[in-house]
Amino acid sequence: PQNCPECGSILDEQKNETATNTNPSPYPYPYPQNNVGYAYQPPVQQAKSSKTWIIVVVAVVAAIAVVVTGAIFVYNYIEKENGKKELGLLLRRDWSRIEESNGVYYTLELDFSESLIKYNFVDEIYGLYNETIATYKYEVISPDEILVKRTNSDAGTVYSLRFNDDETMMIMTPSLTDSEDKEYWYYH
Repeated sequence: PQNCPECGSILDEQKNETATNTNPSPYPYPYPQNNVGYAYQPPVQQAKSSKTWIIVVVAVVAAIAVVVTGAIFVYNYIEKENGKKELGLLLRRDWSRIEESNGVYYTLELDFSESLIKYNFVDEIYGLYNETIATYKYEVISPDEILVKRTNSDAGTVYSLRFNDDETMMIMTPSLTDSEDKEYWYYH
């Protein structure tokens, strides 16, 4: 059999016309044969699989999720640090309360410095006494909590602090200066 010079199809000798192409290849000429009888075929280029596309999409989504999560952590850290600074400034006011015993009024004060709390007794009526009852070390640990150490070997106690809307009253839970579950201090 002969091949058509134009398309490479095998010619049918009886009809003298082109027979059905037995070469399924898109190439116009038949492949050369190897010694076993199989045709050598050029390597087939496969289209990009959808698996590669899915991997790329998943990688992009994962990268975005990591960036967003990191941004949230940074934002929360900054907010917490700012809240701690605000609480530290708020505590450095003159916090006091007036109490009465046997018809005598006196003032108790909490005097906060950078890292110390002085618990003071003040006789404001006669001006005879101004005495520090106790001194504690403290640290602001969150926007609404402090850690107070009564002694150097003390592990410390966490105190929760709440303020009214105009920040003139502080509620400390538990009580620092007595056995109550909470105590009130006022800024005048």
